Amino acid sequence: MHVILPSGCANNGPLGMISGDIEDWQISASSSYPAAWDAGCHTRNARPYIANGKGWCARLKSQSEWLQIDLGVVTTVTGIITQGRGDGLEWVSAYLVSYSPDGAMWSYVTDNSDIARVFEGNSDSYSIQHNYLPLPIQARYVKIQIHTWNRHPSMRVELIGCQESKQYLGQPPYGTLTASSAHHYKKGSSCQPHDGHILSNKAWCASKNNVEQWLQLDVGPPSLVTAIVTKGRGDTGRRQWVTRYRVAYSNDSQVWTFYREPASTGIQYGVHGVSNDTNPHASLLNRVAADGVLEFGGNVDKYLARTNYLAKPFIARYVRIYPVSWSRDIAMRVGVLGRPHQGECLPGFTRPNVASPCVENLAFKKETWLNKERHRKRALDGHEVDVILSQKLAEKAVDGVTVNDINSCAILDNYYDDEPQLTIDLGSRRDVSGVTIVTWQGQQDESNQYNQDYALHLDGLSVYISSSKTGEELCGRISNSKNELILQREQKLTCDRRINGRYIRVQPEGRTRLGSSSNWYSAVICEVMAFT
Repeated sequence: MHVILPSGCANNGPLGMISGDIEDWQISASSSYPAAWDAGCHTRNARPYIANGKGWCARLKSQSEWLQIDLGVVTTVTGIITQGRGDGLEWVSAYLVSYSPDGAMWSYVTDNSDIARVFEGNSDSYSIQHNYLPLPIQARYVKIQIHTWNRHPSMRVELIGCQESKQYLGQPPYGTLTASSAHHYKKGSSCQPHDGHILSNKAWCASKNNVEQWLQLDVGPPSLVTAIVTKGRGDTGRRQWVTRYRVAYSNDSQVWTFYREPASTGIQYGVHGVSNDTNPHASLLNRVAADGVLEFGGNVDKYLARTNYLAKPFIARYVRIYPVSWSRDIAMRVGVLGRPHQGECLPGFTRPNVASPCVENLAFKKETWLNKERHRKRALDGHEVDVILSQKLAEKAVDGVTVNDINSCAILDNYYDDEPQLTIDLGSRRDVSGVTIVTWQGQQDESNQYNQDYALHLDGLSVYISSSKTGEELCGRISNSKNELILQREQKLTCDRRINGRYIRVQPEGRTRLGSSSNWYSAVICEVMAFT
């Protein structure tokens, strides 16, 4: 059977036991040899190539013993690496593998007869043994069950695969942080919403200490959220961090849902089944409040990051963190893990370049009008055409529909106005780094007069940004000297510098071709998208 890995699984490799990305608290076992008998047998030593050459050792010589790894998120697992105990003559020579997406429902990796497969283990205490799984599995929890051993069941383990659902979402500069409040801004100071990202060395600080405060991350296109990462304030000697918080999420920033975990889960809130001596945050367990909302355990100091994996991942564009309790004052840094949106950008989003992620389209469904005046009427064959008709035509350039159909595009021509133009009101002043303009590709339709004017007489498009109807600044110009606007459907224009403004104006310019007596020109614009 041919298996195709998920598109995000191009990098198939070790999943974190060797690197330490899998933390000690994510490793558990049926039992461990008591430290009083042998200090080198703790589960934290179950990592291949560990410098001290130790390993995990089961308490009993029994096939009921197992070692379990919590990957945090549902992961594609393709193989397993094992190694014996590094400082002795102990290893596991055969084992079984079971797995679960939630810690409650378990399955064995089976052979062609649908019987639990017995994998070949090690034959000494130092060599690496790699086994491919017959088929990739999707699992959050993977359990290595002891089958046979030499002298005593002892081993070190690494899992091989990929984690497309454990990536930071909304990282700078693509994500946007906002907050209910923040300390008054001083140049060079901390505490602003944008200081609250997990990669910052500062923090967001609320101006008030109450449970109504929140920090919000806009991750861009709705994405799968699998974990929340928090840290305390990093740029002060003050002991400021959030010790407990709630999570709410939304796709429109209007309707919000507070996170609740399902009743049937194998997870013990906060420690995920791991003994307290491996988890520095075990004193702050997750708990269910009286209203059924899960309150996540937060931080115990300002240095350590705490990751809370979700038993029930959700899809959202906006994620809000509501502090419930804190040390001294509300101050925190937040990161969101998950699987970014893949494929074409959804309506309301655009890519600044071909390799960038999808970001907010500032122009999406904003108020738009044709030609110079916002509220004007024009004469057409002796009749008054209401501005509503003109506005409806203009709205086609910001409706998120990019199909190659002239009926879905805005048409700018100089038949009724000597200087045709399209203006978009962003609603408020925004930083604009550039625009993407999608044009009509109808050059094959020679019978269409619009196409003839478009192809023969359009010289280019200029894009201006302004904070009012005067004092505008040129973002840039797209030339049509070689019919670029016809031959290339999508044109990306990056301003020489970021411009702060409220209005975007697109103005076509005409030219007279040699041998042509016509001065008419038109621009057929299917979509205008702006990005920060």
